[in-house]
Amino acid sequence: NRFMMHTLLIEQAQGLTLLHPDTGLDDPVGEYGKGVYRAYNSYHGHIDDIDLRLYEDCRHELCNELNKEEIYEEIYGWIMNHMSK
Repeated sequence: NRFMMHTLLIEQAQGLTLLHPDTGLDDPVGEYGKGVYRAYNSYHGHIDDIDLRLYEDCRHELCNELNKEEIYEEIYGWIMNHMSK
């Protein structure tokens, strides 16, 4: 059931120190951002550093979107910023 899956994901995430979920707002898998935002809120108290980015006019596979270079640069910048901490 959905609650058990959510609990399992929280338990798996407790070892993480940072997370950066990304998706598009036109993604039906992430309920058009609503499901991803709920997951973000659930993880927020369990992961030290979590950022969320929802991209306009994008779907699930961000690496195949027309603005993929912008997305890559943003994720790369986030990673580089967190490596220096």
